[in-house]
Amino acid sequence: MDVKSDIKTRIINAANHLVDTGTENPTNEQVRQRLGGGSLSHISPVMREWRQARREDINAALQMPDELKQSIQVSLGKIWSTASEQALANTEQIRQQAREEVEEVSTELSEALEEIARLEKRLAESEINADHQAKQVVTLEQSLAQAKTEQEKLAITNATLAAGQDDKAQQIDLLREELKEARQENKTLQQELIEIVRNRDKGTE
Repeated sequence: MDVKSDIKTRIINAANHLVDTGTENPTNEQVRQRLGGGSLSHISPVMREWRQARREDINAALQMPDELKQSIQVSLGKIWSTASEQALANTEQIRQQAREEVEEVSTELSEALEEIARLEKRLAESEINADHQAKQVVTLEQSLAQAKTEQEKLAITNATLAAGQDDKAQQIDLLREELKEARQENKTLQQELIEIVRNRDKGTE
């Protein structure tokens, strides 16, 4: 079975770590536990290759001088230490970045919720204002209708008064004419009375 290179590297690193920490011949299950999970179908072929390569390395090491073997072990230890420190640093960096992203998302969510609450409040206030304005419009329409009714009543009253004033003006003109005629008749009577008195005085003489 073909195993991806990154998975293969992780399996080999896990096996080497077990050896470095005292497990001389790590099993497939121990490697899987070290990885925190995984498929044995992936682990088994990689471990077969690792064991074969390790046997070859051991055989080659047995033929090496002690100084060379010690130098190799020191170098490998330094490499492993550096790699472990780098891995831990990367892991901590990733965790810190994840925490910052979670905090940022939480802040954005909180701000979004506050904005939603503010908009909902404004919407409620707008609905209340709209209802109030609608009631004011109804009241104004009723007042306008009453004003129109009153205006119509006043127009009728004015028309009635105007007609009455015309009648009264005609009556006044008629009375004035009658008064004029009465004065003229009175003047005529007075003149006749004077003539009668004059004639009477002449007869007495």
